[in-house]
Amino acid sequence: MAIEISQLDKLLEGNGIKPLHASIVRTTCRHKQAFSFLYLAIDRRELLNAPPVNFRIEEFPNGRIEAVKDGKSYPLGTKQGQIIKALHTAYISKRVWLRGQDLMADVGSSPEVQVKTLFRRKPDVWHALVVSNNQGCFRLNI
Repeated sequence: MAIEISQLDKLLEGNGIKPLHASIVRTTCRHKQAFSFLYLAIDRRELLNAPPVNFRIEEFPNGRIEAVKDGKSYPLGTKQGQIIKALHTAYISKRVWLRGQDLMADVGSSPEVQVKTLFRRKPDVWHALVVSNNQGCFRLNI
């Protein structure tokens, strides 16, 4: 059963959530669009109400990249840094969720490889910085 955007708008408004633009559905996870859209709407509201977090990305002249969250440094490899920078850019522009396949293509890896695979040797960095919606989309954990 497909839910149209207008029906979702009514559902969201009924729950006190301002509906998001329909193009978000097409730019996020393509499967289960209605549920992804609703999940994004709820998560966006939570993000906008969240307290500010001290997060920055530091790049050093020798090519080293670090993410700093609440004063704790997380050293990153080149591709890991590109992933975190892309998620940070999306967070700043209020896009929130990015598809894992798109992230992997942007860093020059095969889209079939999972994003989490790039962080397999640094699981603490993965859990501290990245959140998955279990539908193939990711956002910063801030």
